[in-house]
Amino acid sequence: MEPCSRLSTAPVELKFYGDFEITTNLKSVEEFSPKQLILLESILGPPDVKLQLARMALETDLNSLTDSHFRDRYSGPSVRDLLDIVLPCLQPVEQSYWESLRDGSGDTLHNEIMPVFFVFDVRLKRTGIEEMGT
Repeated sequence: MEPCSRLSTAPVELKFYGDFEITTNLKSVEEFSPKQLILLESILGPPDVKLQLARMALETDLNSLTDSHFRDRYSGPSVRDLLDIVLPCLQPVEQSYWESLRDGSGDTLHNEIMPVFFVFDVRLKRTGIEEMGT
């Protein structure tokens, strides 16, 4: 019997977890345009929209803070993804304004919507590693 045949090569399965808190940092809203303020108010009203944006903020942070293990698993939203989520919670006149930026020139949509998105702050509360049951 070869000595290597007794060595186990079965993988060890572990579960990594992180508990995050996503808050809204309203310090930067002083420089917001009236349209950006209306957009932010519309986002913070419906819990489902706020939850979707909070999740996107977390995914954006995970994408920027991790390397090989999480690469290509979390990418964060595009400005068009953000727009698609927030449009339904806006009044028609506001929808029209933001929709017009979708096909606007250059980085207009990006420059208008990203400051609103970055109001969401992600804070890591705790992490851990657990063994997976067999």
